[in-house]
Amino acid sequence: MMSENIRTLIQSEEISLLSREVEQDSREAETFFREMLKQGKGYPDVLFPFSVLLHCSGRQEESRRYMAELVKINDHYEKYKTARTCMESGDRHPPEMSGYPQVRFLALSEQVEKHRDLLERSFFKGELAGEYYLILGRIAQTEGRWRRAFLYYVTAFFASAKKAELLLSLGQLCYAQGELSLAGEALREGYSAHPEHEKIGLELSYVESELGHFDRARELLHVIFESHPDWPDVAYRLAEYYFSENDVGKALDYCEKALTVNPRYYSANMLKFRLLMMKEDPELVGEFIQGIADDSLAGTFRIFHAMKKEEPKESVFALLEKVPGLKDEMIEGLWDDVVRSVSSNYLKGFIRFLQEMKMITEEEALAALKRYIG
Repeated sequence: MMSENIRTLIQSEEISLLSREVEQDSREAETFFREMLKQGKGYPDVLFPFSVLLHCSGRQEESRRYMAELVKINDHYEKYKTARTCMESGDRHPPEMSGYPQVRFLALSEQVEKHRDLLERSFFKGELAGEYYLILGRIAQTEGRWRRAFLYYVTAFFASAKKAELLLSLGQLCYAQGELSLAGEALREGYSAHPEHEKIGLELSYVESELGHFDRARELLHVIFESHPDWPDVAYRLAEYYFSENDVGKALDYCEKALTVNPRYYSANMLKFRLLMMKEDPELVGEFIQGIADDSLAGTFRIFHAMKKEEPKESVFALLEKVPGLKDEMIEGLWDDVVRSVSSNYLKGFIRFLQEMKMITEEEALAALKRYIG
């Protein structure tokens, strides 16, 4: 059980084991990120952890190239610019033990103090070191290695003295395993100490929602947004809330706020398109698609927009052929709300047309008809 794992006191033996396996974990992480970049997945979000990984593995020149490219794409994100400065200066700024903030959650301050000498001998310190261990922890978490993820997060705290990042990571770790009360405990301590931290408040809002505290979650988001209207993730989360309540007007308003800060915000663009498709204004949808910088995303939206306008099936089919995988996503129901905004009569004919063109099987056609037409 993850709850037993995370509550178990840290042992010196597992710290020693972790220090011996950091290099191997780092090599595997590098292979993973290189493959992601090769496939074009997660770009540009993969660039930051990959750059930090390379830097802390001794390949500073290569890491600076990737970081320069990332800052060029996301110049509004202070975290990236700070990391780039650290890389260029080579200054680690290791924290002194006297400067470490107190962490009540799981008595982690006491646990770190108990193993301080061993940690000092086993791991390097500094702001980028903290990011490095957080990255390895997140990868361990995605692989279901919960205890290892926990140990890396604690090591990241030792390396950088960043309480906010520790409690955010532990809150996410608990949340991932359904330990909502424990996640709330970590995140509330983090938010109380660092209300300026965008992601802690955002993550806490998810936990409060899961716990059934919907009003508390929304109130929290509004408080954060009032203080930081330039945080697009918070605006997007509020848009999601209003979308869930079918308040299209307010949802669109907060989508716009998110996209004003970051026009390339993928999820906000997706939600705005869904919201616009619910309105009977094809011209507005067309203008929105025209302004999207991501050609691939715009291409996907054009297909549904063409279906909404009931353009000739041959034309829509030609567009669909240019977007591999979209047909499967539609069959699997990943675009349900968008597809359902299309006329039933048009949709019925289009599904049969796809079958005639052998893009889908008869079985898939019947399943789609049952799903969307009834």
